[in-house]
Amino acid sequence: MLRTILVIFIGISGVFAQDFPDWFLKQGDYPGIVVGYSTNAFINDSSYAYARKDAACNMAAFSRVQISGERAYTDTEAGFFYVKDSFREYFDCGSFTGTAAKMAAFDSVQMADYVIIALDRNGIEGRLLSGQITKSGFSKPAWLDSLPADAEYIYARGDSEPNLFESDAWKNAEKRGRIRLAQQKGGKFRELTRKDVVETAKYKSENIDVIISGIEVTGRYFDPSIQKYFVLLRMKD
Repeated sequence: MLRTILVIFIGISGVFAQDFPDWFLKQGDYPGIVVGYSTNAFINDSSYAYARKDAACNMAAFSRVQISGERAYTDTEAGFFYVKDSFREYFDCGSFTGTAAKMAAFDSVQMADYVIIALDRNGIEGRLLSGQITKSGFSKPAWLDSLPADAEYIYARGDSEPNLFESDAWKNAEKRGRIRLAQQKGGKFRELTRKDVVETAKYKSENIDVIISGIEVTGRYFDPSIQKYFVLLRMKD
């Protein structure tokens, strides 16, 4: 039991002092890059194979995804407050598996407990490597305070709390970013009133059922002061 606890503790604490490649934190500067993740496997080659498969799923999710669900708010004297949300994504990983298998590996990096791989749509092995930059030393990007103003693109910021596996935190942030893009394209609000013996409560829900496509990751950032992960996404308006 003690051994298990120590392993988990080391796994979690170790993720906050890692280096990330420039292409990962500034993916928008590297057109054609597709990123995939995998937790460490017993055989190292298997981790990279799983990461390549994950990259195929990411290609599918960012190329064309249907997002359905709702976000609920409650109405109080101070205004509406978020209660919960329930969103589902629908995309076809299999449609890109063959494509990902043929793509050249732009770069890959072994983290403490997972692997990140970058595949190159342009098909050139090792096209341009800018080396590693330290996560804690990476300057705070301007898009954390204000989304870019662009007549051609819609931007959204996804975020995530730490997870047992850091790769899952990045993936959660990417998913939330896609949902926020979908909200900008097709969110519809409706109000509900619930009455019972004690009180009357008003609720507001935002319903989404849209298909979005051509999504790009342009940047990532980890804020060590609040232990939170951020991803910047965009798609054409």
